[in-house]
Amino acid sequence: MVRVVNVAVSNLNRSIRNVELKTDKIKQEIIQMQTVIENIQHQMDSEKYQKDALSNEVDKCYIELNHLRIESDHKLASVWQLRADLSEATKFVAESCDARTLLIKATDIDLAHTLNSHNQQHSENVLLNRKKIEKYLERREKAITKRKNLLEKPEKDSEFIRIKEALSYSEQMVANVKNQEV
Repeated sequence: MVRVVNVAVSNLNRSIRNVELKTDKIKQEIIQMQTVIENIQHQMDSEKYQKDALSNEVDKCYIELNHLRIESDHKLASVWQLRADLSEATKFVAESCDARTLLIKATDIDLAHTLNSHNQQHSENVLLNRKKIEKYLERREKAITKRKNLLEKPEKDSEFIRIKEALSYSEQMVANVKNQEV
């Protein structure tokens, strides 16, 4: 029976040593886990600060984009106004000038000589002058039509549309970046 007790005691001693080894390993693992948790906590804090900084920068860019969009709209409106004023001035000059006298070439030739040569070249000059006048009137009508179109529908011009699309694309991209942050 002493032998059975000795075997039981040695088994218990061995079990105690195994338990002590396992508790030491577990303590070491706990220490390692705590350091990993601290590292992850530091990473989370730095990521949060970076996210906040990026969010602030995106907000500033969005505000600047809105300011630039407003400024661009004002400048586009002033360009359209300048174009309309130029068209109006062109129309005024065209209406105030006699087109026929502008198209006829001035010469310093003697009046008698002019009358003699005038009869011969009269028919040719009349045809040329009529063609010139028709071309002038055609150009004038086109300019008036274009001016009216610019005044009535400035949004239809390709440059205006291109700039508007670029602004809306920029606004969409800023909105997408903001949505991705959230």
